[in-house]
Order: sequence, then C-alpha cells, then structure tokens
Amino acid sequence: PIAATSPQPRDGEVPFIRWAQCKIVPASSYGERQVSKSAFSLRVFSIYMFALGSALVVAPNLMLSFFGIPETHEVWIRVVGVPLLVIGYLAFMASGVELRVFFRWSVQARLAVPIFLGAFVALGFAPPVLLLFGAIDVAGAIWTAACLRIDGKAQPGVREGFAQKRASPSTLR
Repeated sequence: PIAATSPQPRDGEVPFIRWAQCKIVPASSYGERQVSKSAFSLRVFSIYMFALGSALVVAPNLMLSFFGIPETHEVWIRVVGVPLLVIGYLAFMASGVELRVFFRWSVQARLAVPIFLGAFVALGFAPPVLLLFGAIDVAGAIWTAACLRIDGKAQPGVREGFAQKRASPSTLR
C-alpha cells in the first residue's frame, strides 16, 4: 500500500486526488492512511460512473449527440443513468474500505461489458461508437486487475478486503 499523509483540513475542505503519486488523500485530521493502488483505480472508475450516470440523468441528449446517436425524449436513457450512479456509489464506498473482493468482482463485470456492447453493434441495435464505452471498461478492468496483482504481492495474505478474512454464516448475523 501507499502511505498517504493528509494535511490539517480547512473548514469545508473536500477530499482531493494526488494523481502523480497515484494515491487518494482524504481531507481529514486522521493523519496517515494506507490506500492501495487497486482502491485508487476503483475510485477513478467510480468517478467515471458518477460522471457518465449524471450526464445521462441530467442532459442525456447532449451526450447522445456528442456520440452521433439520435436524440430521444423518452425516459429510458435517464433510467440507464440511475444504475450507473448506483454502481459509482458502490465502487466509491468499496474503494474507501479496501473491499478487494468487490474489486475482483468489478474486474469480471467490466470485462463482460464489451461482449454485450459488441453484440448490440453486431446485431445492428447500436452504432459502433458504443464500443468506445466497452474499451474504457476493458482498460479500467485491466488497470484494476494489474493493481490487484501488485497489491497482492505487496501484502501477501490480505485477500478479502477490509475484514481481511472470509465472512462466515455466523459473522453475517
């Protein structure tokens, strides 16, 4: 993991990202905090999901026209934005507690996205520009998978996230 030192926060200060050092630094007075590379990659993915979901909920036709997709005045495109916001929220929260099992699940799920998008394009349901979103998901999934591998070597034995052990039926009660 990467050590992140946070300065004393000012009133109203929000978390910020130190991109060059590949770490997230919370604006808090808790001092030093460990943030893995895989958590950082998932945090970036969550920001992407928030941005994409927000665009679809707030201004869907602007986004559609940017990619050459005909405008629509039906609610379906805004409805698609809501699960993206939810996925962004889940990824954001999982990255904050180093929930590595979620990180692995997200890699698997994101690798499935281009398969479905490719099928939609091949069947003529969607324009080829939709494959761009699949490429972004694949790139992000590969990044997270590589980070998980690096983090696993840096912390042998830490596999299941924040609790660092598998949940048993007795711990779920």
